[in-house]
Amino acid sequence: MNYRSQPQICADLLEASQSNIHQAQLLSKANLPHSRFKDYIRKLACAGLMVEIVSDGKHIFVITDRGRFFLQEYKRFYSVAEAFGLEL
Repeated sequence: MNYRSQPQICADLLEASQSNIHQAQLLSKANLPHSRFKDYIRKLACAGLMVEIVSDGKHIFVITDRGRFFLQEYKRFYSVAEAFGLEL
């Protein structure tokens, strides 16, 4: 079984939130227990990588410009590491 690292989980959450996703959908795509999901969302929001918008009792998650930049750089770093045979 392959376990995801914290940066991989963050990147997965940011990737999924590019389309203004509802909490239930994001939780499903994240494949995390709800408690861990909330921790990651809080960390991403505190870092300014994602925002949570509450409207009519629904939680919608949106990636920020800073989050897009982080995701782009993470993907670039990941591909360089893979080219050298490293697993992240």
